Amino acid sequence: MTGPDDLEISSGGAVAVDTESLRGAAAQLRLLADGCERVRDGLVRAESVMMVQGGRFLFTPTREARDCAEAAAAVAGGLTMLADTYEYVELSAQAEAARAGGDVRLAAMLEKRRRELAGFDPELPARAEQVTDAWRHGRDDALTTHLGRYAFLLGGGLGSLIVGPAYVGLIDRVGRGTPSAPPTGEPRRVELTPVREGRTTAPASVTALARRIPSGDGRVRVERYRRADGSREFTVYAAGTQRMLPGAEPFDMASNLELYTGARSTSYDAIAQALTDAGARPGATVNLVGYSQGAMAVTAVALSGTYEVPMLVTFGSPVQADVGEGTLSVALRHGDDLVSALAAGGLAGGAGAAGSFVAERTVASPLTQDGLLVAPHMMGEYLETARALDDSTDPRMAAVRDRLAGWGDAASVDVTVYAATE
Repeated sequence: MTGPDDLEISSGGAVAVDTESLRGAAAQLRLLADGCERVRDGLVRAESVMMVQGGRFLFTPTREARDCAEAAAAVAGGLTMLADTYEYVELSAQAEAARAGGDVRLAAMLEKRRRELAGFDPELPARAEQVTDAWRHGRDDALTTHLGRYAFLLGGGLGSLIVGPAYVGLIDRVGRGTPSAPPTGEPRRVELTPVREGRTTAPASVTALARRIPSGDGRVRVERYRRADGSREFTVYAAGTQRMLPGAEPFDMASNLELYTGARSTSYDAIAQALTDAGARPGATVNLVGYSQGAMAVTAVALSGTYEVPMLVTFGSPVQADVGEGTLSVALRHGDDLVSALAAGGLAGGAGAAGSFVAERTVASPLTQDGLLVAPHMMGEYLETARALDDSTDPRMAAVRDRLAGWGDAASVDVTVYAATE
């Protein structure tokens, strides 16, 4: 749906449709069609009696009832066809994820169901491919326009016709924007230095989560919620890229490349060590929030299986991972953000627990704005998107609000912000 600032909220892939709801609506329409047929039969009998007695209808209710039945049946058939199509796309995405995760048995079961659907409708695979293509093209439009606008300023009209489509094509060829396995590689030692410690209150909105992502000297922020019964919960916040060239900075371009290709990075190790320092042991409940590289790093933490992860919130992430049904996944993206475009559209079937979603808008920066190319990726723009999301009436926000409200029950909230050096 569309909310403030033209924010679009969806399940985050080609499948943004509740197929069971479609089938339920189709079933109701079939009942309506049957009812119309019964009414028609009754009217036919009534018309016959009236004709025998010399009377007649002033209009033709039998035809109206027949048209009603045919229309309801036609819509029911269309809804069923849509449900089959979207289920086929979702099954394809789930089977691909199962194969990537090494679950051959599950992948075979999903493929069997996919073949069964296609057996009833030979045109189903072609329609599913059209749905997926339309999703990809829609994903690419804003990015291509944004890159083309920039190229036009630099190199004239021809550049606008080449640069955008070329970048989009590159993403589709080399993109690994949908990781499904823990990062590989050995841990490296990162020196952490607390730069701020103290007490705080729990965040109550997505905007508050965005504002707590570290800046300045901070790289990783850990909050510890302690309840009256002695139980604890953690939330970690990770910053974006801080340096392009290699050096002692864990959040550099080298870490970006490692994370994007499925390898363990020093920024990942900084987060892992910060959690350990804050007292989070394997199996602890840890919520994850990150921006840009930090979003990619906390996603890798979610995939590691080290912690229970009830919620993952990312801003401008280059990836969207299949984090499983136990994690509420909330991704904020911009259609003209070059970094979030590296997710290559994300997973065709969406990701995460029921109620997970992607919130997206197009920044459409003015041509005169400084930093035109990177403006849609800036944290300031994502703060605006977070505000729009907090104002949204979309029912999927209820799960996020419930989750944040639960943190408000904490008897105390301790916070440590860490600087990090490789």
